[in-house]
Amino acid sequence: MSVASVEVSSLSTLAEKDLRDFEKQTLETQNSESALQLATHFLDRGTGPCSKAVAWLCHAHDFLTQQGKSLCDALAAIAPRCVSHYPEKMEGYSLRSFFENHPLLTEWTCTYILCNKNSEELAVAMTECSSITKVSCTIPTEDSEIAIMAQRIEMLLTKATSVTHLSICSPYIGPTSPPFQLPNPQFVMSTAHALQVNTSVLRLSITRIDLTDLGVEMIVRAILENTSSGVRKLDLINCNIMNAGAKHLLTLLNSRPEISHIKLSGNPDIDPSLTQKIKRIVK
Repeated sequence: MSVASVEVSSLSTLAEKDLRDFEKQTLETQNSESALQLATHFLDRGTGPCSKAVAWLCHAHDFLTQQGKSLCDALAAIAPRCVSHYPEKMEGYSLRSFFENHPLLTEWTCTYILCNKNSEELAVAMTECSSITKVSCTIPTEDSEIAIMAQRIEMLLTKATSVTHLSICSPYIGPTSPPFQLPNPQFVMSTAHALQVNTSVLRLSITRIDLTDLGVEMIVRAILENTSSGVRKLDLINCNIMNAGAKHLLTLLNSRPEISHIKLSGNPDIDPSLTQKIKRIVK
């Protein structure tokens, strides 16, 4: 069976023996396209075979590098999926080339990279990627991991000049889940501290986090103290905000008329009159 004769969509129909033959030929011919097909195939099969997906991703990277070829967009597009599904297999592997100058790699869901103590190199590489414009992360449940994430979000906001949208949420979802997660205080302080110097973030989205009025005050103060802040949109959804927090946001709007969007759904303790005032200003 020739590696060129099989489309990725048909790999799932192959018998196990034929699939093993396809893998063997791919290794023998160092065919990067087939290696990417195999990586995609094993990712699509679910979490069990993801270690093989990572292995084939790394093979594709090595084949392209050894042949002096540019890393293709397909490689950049599949790398985040491998890290998300089977991150520990990527530890120790040079991922800088996956982050650099790939137009398809504009959004990164990076919970693992931001909270794992062994992934500092990946976090640094991510901050240096000029193509990533949106970073999404989920707050972990362990305090030690939250502390690490707080430090790395601060590093990201301080150093990554291309990130225009930072989205942070709680992992709790569903009708029986808590409406918000209690954060480590260091997380809120680090985010606010970084916003004092960041000039690239245009949108900050915080969802299902117990930000409270104090957290809103810290974020508002950081934006106001940063005369070069680019923040134009704030999503503060299910953040346990009350009237004092809403008043801080009104102060922000009065001082920064360029802010065009504030979303406060899921904060039922805010007086409707304050919510209407905010809506009238950003309308």
